[in-house]
Amino acid sequence: MIYEKKGILFGQEKTFPKALIDRVNSKNVPGITAESVLIHHVEQGKVSDYAVILDRISQDVPLNVPLNIVPDGTT
Repeated sequence: MIYEKKGILFGQEKTFPKALIDRVNSKNVPGITAESVLIHHVEQGKVSDYAVILDRISQDVPLNVPLNIVPDGTT
């Protein structure tokens, strides 16, 4: 089975990220989970634990170059 973890990166916004995580996880699709992402630092060329990271914060903290994000943990 392929395991795909989906992450959501967000700032002070609370209702949408939590609702999205709960909705994805409520589907109970084998091998797919969603969780919030805590980023400690960013490194190019590093493999992430996440198949997808949904970015809800870049409008507040812009990153002007594409990077692979290395998660430091989850909340």
